[in-house]
Amino acid sequence: MRRTFTLLAALCLLVPMYIQAQTTLYQENFDSYTAGNKLGASNPTWWVPWSGTAGGTDDALISNEKSSSPPNSVKFNAAAAQGDFDMVLKLGDKTSGKFEVTFNIYVGDQPTDGAYFNMLHILPASAEWAFSVVFDPNTDITMTHNNTPTDIGTYTKGAWTEVKISVDLDKDSAEMKVNNNKLAEWQFSIKEDGGAGLKQLAGMNFFTYAGGGTGSTVMYYIDDLEFEQYGGVGIQTPVPFEWAFISPNPTKGMVRFSQPGVTELKVFDLAGSLAGVYPVAGGSADLSVLPAGLYIGEFTSGGIIHRTRIVRN
Repeated sequence: MRRTFTLLAALCLLVPMYIQAQTTLYQENFDSYTAGNKLGASNPTWWVPWSGTAGGTDDALISNEKSSSPPNSVKFNAAAAQGDFDMVLKLGDKTSGKFEVTFNIYVGDQPTDGAYFNMLHILPASAEWAFSVVFDPNTDITMTHNNTPTDIGTYTKGAWTEVKISVDLDKDSAEMKVNNNKLAEWQFSIKEDGGAGLKQLAGMNFFTYAGGGTGSTVMYYIDDLEFEQYGGVGIQTPVPFEWAFISPNPTKGMVRFSQPGVTELKVFDLAGSLAGVYPVAGGSADLSVLPAGLYIGEFTSGGIIHRTRIVRN
C-alpha cells in the first residue's frame, strides 16, 4: 500500500504545479454565541436583519434546540409575538471570481414546517433577488429563477441536509447541490423575477417562509456555514525535480542534502505561500512539523539557488 502511494506521489510531481486554491472567507458554527441571543446583534459584521435593526423583531435567535455540530444553530420560526425572522448574510458585493456558500439546514417534521432562502444581487433596501429556494412542507425543493418556479429535488424532514451554492461570476453561472447531488445550474445574473440583473454576489437571505405562507409552525435551523473563494493560482511552469538534491523524498521528517554549504531550507506550498524556513545543520533539516503534502523546497548552494519538489508523508 505504501509503495503505491509513493509511486503516485512521484507521478504527481512530473506535472506543472497549478492548483485551484481555496480561501475561507467566513466560517460559522454559531457555538461561540449564547443561546437566546440575537444573531445580528451578536455578529453585525456578517449578519444584518432585513429591517436593518440589529436586535430587532426580525433578528433571528441563537438556539441550542438543534445542531449539526453541538451545541448551537440559528432558529427561524414564524410563531410569534416577536415577528418573522429575516436575516441577511453579507457576502461583500463580489463582482468577479468563484465563490461557494455551504450550510446545513434542518426543517422541522410538522405538517406546515418548511424553509426558504434566497441570494441577492443587491442588498436591501434596494434589493435585487438572484434566485430563491423553498423547502416546502411536502418535502419538495422548489427553485425560482427568471420568473419560473421549478421543482428540482426533494429533502427529508426532521434531518440535517447539506446545501451548497456555487457562483462563478467570471462565467456568470451558478449551481446548487443538496447532499452533494447537483440539482440545478443557471445563469446567475438573470433575476429571480425575470430579466437581466446585476452580475454581483451581494448576500444571502434566510426568511421564515414555507412556500405558501408564514404559518405558525414554519420552522427550520441552519448550522455549519462556510463562505469560500476559489481561484487558480500557483506555480504554472514545471519546476525541475531533482531527487538527488534531497533524500529521502518522500520523507517523514528528516532530509539530507547532497549539495555542500546549505544553511537553510525554505518550503513553499503549491499556492506560492511560505510554509516555513528550516535550519540545515550537518547537511540535514528536520521537516517533521511540516503537515503532510506536496511542497516546493528552495535552498542555496555554491551561490546557486536550487528548487525541488518535496513530498512530506
